[in-house]
Amino acid sequence: LDFLIDAIQALQRKTDRSFRVVIAGDGELLEILKRKIGQAGLTETVLLLGYRTDTDRLLAASDIYMNSSQSEAMSFSILEALANQLPIMATDAGGNRELVATKPVCGMLSPYGDVEHFSDGLCQMIENADLRRQYSAAAYQKAKGMFSLKQMTEHVYQTYQHE
Repeated sequence: LDFLIDAIQALQRKTDRSFRVVIAGDGELLEILKRKIGQAGLTETVLLLGYRTDTDRLLAASDIYMNSSQSEAMSFSILEALANQLPIMATDAGGNRELVATKPVCGMLSPYGDVEHFSDGLCQMIENADLRRQYSAAAYQKAKGMFSLKQMTEHVYQTYQHE
């Protein structure tokens, strides 16, 4: 999340629009993250919610989903965001490319560590409602068409049927 905080700090320099970043979860690095947010002057912008069981409500109240992972397999959190029709801003790690940048494209990817590129993508999404709507519609289409339980079960069945 250090990378994400750096990108949010850069984003504040690029847009006059008001925005909030909500981070749900806890862990051993939470205190370090709190200090970094304070040092960056982002305590009013970045909200740390701690452990939550109502992530569906948080996603439903969101406009954009961000994933700033350095490494990733197939991100279930991105799948949940797609099912909630959220445009995605993510790092180009692991399975994120398949989830975000293949047709239908439902967001933008950035190399991990490229603060300017990640914040530029966020800025485009924040300032362009049409782009958000386009990615949102694609996210829903992808979640229901390619990653529904029925589709995934059929894919697994087809994979192992030939063995």
